[in-house]
Formats: sequence, structure tokens, C-alpha cells
Amino acid sequence: MERSTTVRLRPLEAGGVGYKVVNEANPDEYYVLENRQHVGWDNGLMKLGHGMLVVHVDYDETAWKNNMLNTNATHQRMSFIPANNRYVGPYNAESSADLLNALGGQPYPGTEGNTALTNETTPASLVFTGTWMNKPITRIRELENGDIVLKYMPKGRLEAPVVETAVEVASNSFKFSWSPSENATFYTVKVYGISGDGQWTEHPVFVADSLSETCCTVRLDDTGYQSYAYGVSALDDEYEDSEFSDYGYVQLPADAVRQVSAEDGASVEVYSLHGVLLARSREEMLNLNPGIYILRTEDKAVKIVVK
Repeated sequence: MERSTTVRLRPLEAGGVGYKVVNEANPDEYYVLENRQHVGWDNGLMKLGHGMLVVHVDYDETAWKNNMLNTNATHQRMSFIPANNRYVGPYNAESSADLLNALGGQPYPGTEGNTALTNETTPASLVFTGTWMNKPITRIRELENGDIVLKYMPKGRLEAPVVETAVEVASNSFKFSWSPSENATFYTVKVYGISGDGQWTEHPVFVADSLSETCCTVRLDDTGYQSYAYGVSALDDEYEDSEFSDYGYVQLPADAVRQVSAEDGASVEVYSLHGVLLARSREEMLNLNPGIYILRTEDKAVKIVVK
């Protein structure tokens, strides 16, 4: 690899390939980046972790011909750069469990959550010829499908956009815009639901990837939350993704028009729009004045109109 880019590594056993990072001071010294997952032949690595392995190679023809790659403890010519910074083998492990634990932490991000290999990280990108590799690898992450995504020699980090107030707000949708981020090519939008007690959903209720415009229309399948938080991140292949923007908030108009019945009163609570508890029992609900209320169950809150 010779330029700033975003790299996606598929598992070797799923047709992926390795990437070579060469030391400019010595073309025979390089790192090999490869993705090892519990697939195919690599399924035997089940106890040894999974993720991106970084193999440090310092090629010497004589050493290879004489099978003397790693006979010098201080100059091993083919070894891993462990994400957990533990250089442990059969001869210095405290126990077999310690050995498995150390080996399992070698891939990136791995058990340590190590997401970068640069001149400043631990471990650092050291080389034998010269001092540093000087080719930072950052934002290493493992996707749910087992692919590894990383930034190679990023030119910097993009500035986070600034979101604007939501417009065109309807019962199941809204639209918002944001300021452009310099050098950004695409944007990712995430929207979270917020319940009546202020808790955000664990996962986004809406995601839009690879947006080239600086606006997005959000259409929601689940409109059962009291309000929604929306944010955006800027992306480009040659830069690190921006942090997500400060979130904007929007409250949708009433999405249900019905009478509050005895069945409702058996399992829900009714609040005013200001969060004041007004009714729990059937009698209290039947005495509600016409208006808009928040009807809350154990897992969500919706707006209702009482006629």
C-alpha cells in the first residue's frame, strides 16, 4: 500500500488477501496485514482469538535458506506484533492458560480493543532498519460479518458537521440538514429513539450510509418514542471519520387518535406533555379531559389524542 486510503480486509479463508506495508528504509522489511477468522481452515484458531494479525517480516536470504529466521531473540525475522503487547511463547508463559490468553490477544482490535498501530501506540510500529515504520494504521474495527476495516496513513480527521433544526416534521418522518465538512465525501446519519424517562434506544432506529448530500429525510417504522435524537458523521477514504455531531432532537406530532379505554388503563400510565403523571387507574383515565397526552407502557411511550 502506497497512499492514504480506507482498507477492508476480508477473512483469508473467505477469499481475502493480505496487505503489505513496506519500510521505506529497507524494501525487504515489511508488515503483512491479514484477517484471520474462525472460518474454514482457520476454524482451528477458535481458542486463539480473531481479527487482524500484523506479521513483521525482515527478509534475509541466508537466514531463510538456513532456516534461522528466529534464532536471535532480539532480531526475529518473522513474528507477530501483538495487539496486547504480550510477547509470550511456550518458553516464557506462566501456564498453558496464560499462553492461550496471550496468543488470543494478538489480533487487532482483539481482547484489548487496540484500534491503532502507529509510532506512538503500544505496541509501536518499530522496525529494525531505522526506528519507525512511519505509516500509521488507525481506526481498526471488526464488523459483524468478520471483515476488518481500517484507515491507512490518514491525512487527518474530518471535522464533525453541525446539524440544523428538523423541518417537515410529520407523524412518522422528518428532514434535517447539516453543515458540510471540509474534504468529506460521504455522510452517515443515525437516529435514536428516546423514551419518556429519557433513555435512548441501545441501537439506532434509523441509519443512512454513504449520503453525498448534506440533508436527509428520516422515515421511521417505529414511532412509539416520545422524541428522537439525530446526528451525522463525515467520511472520506483518505481521512479518519469525524466524530458524530452534537445530536439534534425532534418530537413528532400525535401519531394515534383514539379513546382511552379500560384495557389501556390496565397496563399503562398517562402523562401530560410536561411529564406529569395524570392517570393509572381506569377511573382516572376515563376522567381525562380532551387533549394530547403521553401514554407509556413498559417499553415505549406514544402520543395519544383523547376526545
